[in-house]
Amino acid sequence: MGSFVDGDYAYWMASGILQDYDEEMIHNCIKLFVDENVGAEE
Repeated sequence: MGSFVDGDYAYWMASGILQDYDEEMIHNCIKLFVDENVGAEE
């Protein structure tokens, strides 16, 4: 693999958090990342 962000197997991760975030939003962002990249909780 010559480059992490180029080619057929490129890995891109985009995320954003609102400026006026709260604890629930942080929890939801972390859960979404884990669900999409590790697997949903059972």
